[in-house]
Amino acid sequence: MKRFLQFGFSLLVGGVLLWLSFRHVDWNEAKANLSQVTAWGVLLYCLAFGLQWVARTLRWRLQIEATNEVKPPLQLALCINVVAMAAVFFVPLRLGELVRPYLCRKYKLAKMSEALAHSAVERVTDGIVTTAFLLFVLFMMPKENLPDVIFNGAWIAAGIFLGGVCFLGFAYFWRQPALNLLTRCLFFAPVGLKGKLIGLLETFLDGISCFANWKAFFAYLFYTGLFWGLNGWSMWFLIDLMGIDVPVTAGFFAMCCLVLGVMVPAPPANVGNFEYAILVGVTPFGLSASVAAAFAFLLHTIQLLMMLTVAVLIISVGGVSLAGIRDGRDEPSPEEA
Repeated sequence: MKRFLQFGFSLLVGGVLLWLSFRHVDWNEAKANLSQVTAWGVLLYCLAFGLQWVARTLRWRLQIEATNEVKPPLQLALCINVVAMAAVFFVPLRLGELVRPYLCRKYKLAKMSEALAHSAVERVTDGIVTTAFLLFVLFMMPKENLPDVIFNGAWIAAGIFLGGVCFLGFAYFWRQPALNLLTRCLFFAPVGLKGKLIGLLETFLDGISCFANWKAFFAYLFYTGLFWGLNGWSMWFLIDLMGIDVPVTAGFFAMCCLVLGVMVPAPPANVGNFEYAILVGVTPFGLSASVAAAFAFLLHTIQLLMMLTVAVLIISVGGVSLAGIRDGRDEPSPEEA
């Protein structure tokens, strides 16, 4: 019943945001922008989107190698990550997050607990990097594009961001004192929330401890930067492909808004959340609701079709199998074998 109510709420949120995104759209203007898009341009974007998968997969292989001292074959790693990304995109309520840990256990790459720790490291690292991108873009944007309250908020966010990064560094070297400090700082929080936050930090520290040396960790950060750099650049490229002249920072700002937008409870494929996040992300650069709708439609459609097509193809040819995922049947984990 709880899952049903959550799913219904996500549909409601997505529907409202979809209406807000399209209520002021001039469809003739949107169609005119889309008509300027060339097939070669779309193919180039698809290549950049595919390279993002590769960067994310190479980053994840570093974690697997650091944990088990065995680097999984690139083909298997890529298949697992593409199918997992598609699951996160299409399966509601973030339940798709469990697909990659399940496949890790099934193919004897890591235990479920280790795979979940890897995901926690990815989530925290991606949050840090996208926040850094967002702050950089905000400080680069002309002040007339955003109200003063946004820039004042950016300075506050920058302070919180730097404080958070310093705390994570402290926690890495002095784990127990950091956990004790966090527990004391959360004295006002409900017990359930406090437990979740402390558990998230512990899971993150378990995941990051797999890196035996700084070289591997900096390689991890390099692939993270490459992934998000390609993401922001390719979004700007797609806007430019529509004949819209905006700075490259527009692509990165839209990317950051999209990351925040899909965190809100969303229907399958993030319908509604995706479109509204793009509208918020491009409006400060003078783009109309019609242009934003055309861009969101183009971006969302390409990503949806690519992930669905490639994931179905991988499963069809036996790249990976999801058999047994619903009832937990799979091969024993490395320590259970």
